[in-house]
Amino acid sequence: MSTTTTTTLPTKCNPLTPQLTETVHTYLDKTWTFSSENYRTAFFEMDFPRLLALFCPEAPLDRLESAALFVCLTGILDDAFSQMSIPDSRIIGAKLLDIMQGTANADLSNPLEKILMRIINDMKAQNEDLASDVLKGAIALFHAQTSKARLGVTGLDEYFEFRYGDVGGEYIFHSVDPLCG
Repeated sequence: MSTTTTTTLPTKCNPLTPQLTETVHTYLDKTWTFSSENYRTAFFEMDFPRLLALFCPEAPLDRLESAALFVCLTGILDDAFSQMSIPDSRIIGAKLLDIMQGTANADLSNPLEKILMRIINDMKAQNEDLASDVLKGAIALFHAQTSKARLGVTGLDEYFEFRYGDVGGEYIFHSVDPLCG
């Protein structure tokens, strides 16, 4: 579990954070095979659910859970994509994009697709319009993570532009706020 950091800045965190973290981490532990125990430990220590609980201190638990799973999925994908060739990452990314766009069915025996379908189904059950908005941001993120443009980055300004999309700038800055409501 993550450690507590002391700050002089006033913060507010959702009171259901421990339950949220436990639920998300347990689900991922049962669904995703981490590359190593060290990676698993490091991933869980990042405590993405707590991050979302800090962003959205008054959000309902169901929305926080969906958002936390989505952020965790992007973290898992970012790590997976960084360890494979661009053609391989594009194949996986294309399938996930098709699932998000509703043009392909998920193979629930594939952990990535299973996690993604749970997120999509949960979000749609909560709010169809909000789910559509979040998926649009996620689609932009997936395009950036599998883009050939990452190979051609030569300057710092290009790097920052690319990383904004690659880390989900559109998703984080435009989709998380509505999730908090």
